[in-house]
Amino acid sequence: MLKVIFENKTLALIFVSWLFLWIALGILPQNLNNKINTYVDLINYFRVYIPIFFSFILLLVIFAKYLKFFKNYKKNFFTTINLFIIYFLFQIIGLYQNSLSEFNIQNLYLVILAFCTIKILIINQFLNDQKNLEYLIYSALTFCILSSTFFFILHFIDHQYYNIQDIFEIKIRGYFDINLSKKFFLENIIPRSTGISRTFGLINIFIFIYLVFNKKKNNYLLYFTSIIYTFLIWNSNSRGSSLIFFTTTILIIYLAKKVSLKKKMIMSFCLLFLPIILSETISILGKNFTTSKSTNLNENISKQFKSLRIINDFSSSGRIDIWKESLKIYQKTKSFGYGPQGDRFLLEQSDLKKEFFTNSSNSLIYSLLSGGYFGISAMFLIYLNIIFKIYICLKKIKIFNNFNKITLKLSVCYIIFFLIRSLFENSFSVFSIDFMMFILSATYIENYLNLSGYKVKVLK
Repeated sequence: MLKVIFENKTLALIFVSWLFLWIALGILPQNLNNKINTYVDLINYFRVYIPIFFSFILLLVIFAKYLKFFKNYKKNFFTTINLFIIYFLFQIIGLYQNSLSEFNIQNLYLVILAFCTIKILIINQFLNDQKNLEYLIYSALTFCILSSTFFFILHFIDHQYYNIQDIFEIKIRGYFDINLSKKFFLENIIPRSTGISRTFGLINIFIFIYLVFNKKKNNYLLYFTSIIYTFLIWNSNSRGSSLIFFTTTILIIYLAKKVSLKKKMIMSFCLLFLPIILSETISILGKNFTTSKSTNLNENISKQFKSLRIINDFSSSGRIDIWKESLKIYQKTKSFGYGPQGDRFLLEQSDLKKEFFTNSSNSLIYSLLSGGYFGISAMFLIYLNIIFKIYICLKKIKIFNNFNKITLKLSVCYIIFFLIRSLFENSFSVFSIDFMMFILSATYIENYLNLSGYKVKVLK
């Protein structure tokens, strides 16, 4: 794979740019110190500005080498790439007209990185090689595995559990420990439970799809790995991540018509329900063992059930208040919104001044605040476009009725995953892991439909 990539200079440029985009996640120009005094300062400086450099180089490549193709290159207007270009252009206009923040590289940074991602995909479209998109998807998964594992360990490395009772409370404490305690890496706050469990979900969905549609003998190592990931997702106590993961995997099982009922039942139990049963059983029995004899097993079971935030907490975690406040204080005459991360600029002026409340927590509301009426219209078209193409994959082509095309199945599941997540997080509406995986998966699906002769049907 690496030999093929680096034999082609343009392809090498794509993958090096892609790598630095992932390295840039989690840092902004305003996070930098004014002076470079340490190695950490230098590393962060490169993390911020090297992706900007590659974004400029990619733009030069597009205009220098591929300008002659633009006149003859017949584009479908309603592609995810084109719609995101329009979407982010409206955010730039919104920032230019915004009185709450300056029009500078700090506030444009996330849009610059988003356009860098788009340029990578545009250049690959000219190379006309679907295989490259697979390389990008699986390299992203590799990065997710390494980073999520590292950050998860980093969260707990300083925690000390002095007795057996503390061990059994890790599940309950884990969510609060991760979210309330601020851990730093390279002087930046690392992802919390929602972000880590989201990444675990992406990894586990890939393993799940591979195991469901693999005709070869069972890979017990992958079964064990999937059980561990499900265990961690459940124990993160992140309601959103658990909801999305279990919804997506159950949908996979339902759509896999050619898979035997026996295999479906075994996988459902082993990979979805067994980790939950083990987690709760260990916790209940552990508490029963460590508490006083007057406390019986039934009481511990009742307490354990009540402690499950996923089941018993039906609050919106402040999201409904955020949505109401966002729509209330948005200036109705502002056609182009407040620019990238406009929700933060706007909500900081409101009564919801806590850091927790500076995120709009919904892709459509974020697109309104950042890009105005034009921005939310573009995002709405992105939704319609990809949902229609998912419909073609599921109903017309019936991709889950065969045992091949693993990457296509994975891309469809990732789109479903992020569409659900976008209902209560900004998700792919802002440059992030969600955005990179969403636009990559959507482009893979669109290319497959065109290559499969569905171009005319998609355009209708």
